[in-house]
Amino acid sequence: METIEIKKTKDLVKRAKQLKGEILEKYSFYYDCNNCKTEQYFESVKIKGLEITDNCKNCGHVNFLIMEGGQSGYKTRENTLKIYNGVQAIFNEYGAPLTVRQVFYQLSSRGLVDKTENGYRQAQNILKEMRFKGIIPFNYFADNTRYQIKPDSYDGLTGFLDSMQDFYRRDFWKSQNTYIQIWVEKDALRSVFAPITQKYDIPLMVARGYSSLTFLTEASETIRYFQRKGKTAYIYQFGDYDPSGVNAGETIQETFEILCPGVYYERAALLPWQIEAYKLQTRPTKGTDTRIKSFGTDESCELDAMPPDALRQLITNCIEQHIDPQELERHKATESVERESLKHFNENYKNKFSN
Repeated sequence: METIEIKKTKDLVKRAKQLKGEILEKYSFYYDCNNCKTEQYFESVKIKGLEITDNCKNCGHVNFLIMEGGQSGYKTRENTLKIYNGVQAIFNEYGAPLTVRQVFYQLSSRGLVDKTENGYRQAQNILKEMRFKGIIPFNYFADNTRYQIKPDSYDGLTGFLDSMQDFYRRDFWKSQNTYIQIWVEKDALRSVFAPITQKYDIPLMVARGYSSLTFLTEASETIRYFQRKGKTAYIYQFGDYDPSGVNAGETIQETFEILCPGVYYERAALLPWQIEAYKLQTRPTKGTDTRIKSFGTDESCELDAMPPDALRQLITNCIEQHIDPQELERHKATESVERESLKHFNENYKNKFSN
């Protein structure tokens, strides 16, 4: 019989119990919203000097609070407290969700953790502690590398109709003369890209490094379909600025030139001028990368290092340059009318079968 090493498992269980114990020691208190004066309830650990922001449940106003009094059992070093408050400031500035690596780059740019692998591990550990202690919500972070598969199901036909009413969208691009795809090298950044591409009904292609020929072929078949309809195809690619990241983007472009000639391709990020303009954190180019000779520089930079708001704006700009604002407003008005019609149909169906 195979012998299983359980020491690590025991350590994890022990740590989990410790963290659960910390959760039970949360500090609960009430305060009045600075804007509407409505009483609010907040629950977190009580750490002296911890800066907390809380959205009012009534008016949405952001209230700023600083913990006072004793430590409530927690002895927090000054440096750790600075990182705690730095993390709070990052989410206040850029919103959620963010990936752990995005937060790490922002922390390192503020001088709160080292720009090293040890600094990254320190950030990982502190962000885990902050979630278990209730300082920041668990859903502030995105992990797109793990997922579950389950078919949609409903509690009956009325539930299905309610769902269709919520998800109905009118195809804006059917009447346009353009077709757009947004390509991102890293699956971890899907949570930054997806809300924007979904808003504008644009395909988001997650390449995960070098794309397989199968994935590129399927994408090119879709592009050719729209080209035959007289549309001009645009590809905007986002990836790391390192030997493999740049070469992966070039490979996508070269493959499209063969499979669907005429497509407009642009590497939107990461580019050298963006690294300089945003003063992004760089790292030494990996000497083991076989493409380092053609890369031409010993400094690389990850796409995660770009400030999330700047990255979101760049994605938005790539899409909005192809949109007539007035036509989009007319489209939204038509969609609203159709959604209301669907609502009436749903209500009539429910009334018919409830009587």
